[in-house]
Amino acid sequence: MMFILVFVLTLSTGLSTGVFAKSADNNEVNYCDDLEKLGDVSYQNFDGITKKVIKIKDTKKFAEINGMNIKSTGEFTLVVPLVKSTPKLIDRAGPDVSTLAAQYVKLKRESEACGTKKIRSSSYGPPGGKMIISETVNASYSANVSVSAEAVSAGVGFNVTKGYTVSDEQTISVPAGKTGTITAYPWYQTYEFDVMERRPWPFEDAVVGSGTAYLPIGVCFVPKIS
Repeated sequence: MMFILVFVLTLSTGLSTGVFAKSADNNEVNYCDDLEKLGDVSYQNFDGITKKVIKIKDTKKFAEINGMNIKSTGEFTLVVPLVKSTPKLIDRAGPDVSTLAAQYVKLKRESEACGTKKIRSSSYGPPGGKMIISETVNASYSANVSVSAEAVSAGVGFNVTKGYTVSDEQTISVPAGKTGTITAYPWYQTYEFDVMERRPWPFEDAVVGSGTAYLPIGVCFVPKIS
């Protein structure tokens, strides 16, 4: 029996100062590029929609990095979307922050990740069915020093305190005598950044911390046959 699962990689947070800032809806995420190193990547068509499929080969390592206890014979496959949806929010841009503000954020890297906060889970009998998602998911951010949402929003280019509508669909084929389930999770564009503190001339601005902002751009689906 094959399971298609989404798992968690915990974000490291906190400096020696012990200060930690985050928005209320921040979620842990699993970065897709990390999982690609553990298996084979292919592309499959699901009811007219092409998605990336990662079949995990190193199941021992996969279990280790996710803190799981699994059988060596277990088979794991991760399915993620390829085409980004356009987040629907009129005021997508973040609020303006004065160029004289004491703190600002500087982007370092963009990536994609599946979240772990469930959007929906449904069951299907034979011969199967389709889940259609069109839901509002909140953007969020986290940082290992105190930094305002306004400063983060201005730096990453979207409002990290607002909700965005994401849409996608996933089919499942269920054999006779079996039950299928589909669970949907948010798919994020992630923005890693440094928190900068301004210094008076002639000194250079200093890096005082780091963080990540999460923009909902789609849906990760978890089909399962049992």
